Amino acid sequence: MAPPSQLAIATSAVNRLVKEEASYHKELEQQQARIEKLKQAGSDDENAEWNMKQENRALEETKAMFPQLRNRIQESLAKLEQQLVSLINRS
Repeated sequence: MAPPSQLAIATSAVNRLVKEEASYHKELEQQQARIEKLKQAGSDDENAEWNMKQENRALEETKAMFPQLRNRIQESLAKLEQQLVSLINRS
């Protein structure tokens, strides 16, 4: 079996990063729902404040991933475009 072409590799990288971004968006929604649920519960549990703090920290960490991920997607798209231009120029 022949190794994948540079074009196939670049395309796969973009697809993977887009799926990863979708996964982070889904995780963000789930975390927001958990935080809202904790707020609604208004528990007097001594761990409630700690749980809320942990959920908020996780939410902020997830939000922090988006700029990095968008940069990686842009870089991968640029590489893919270069591969396409190279392929067109060879034809």
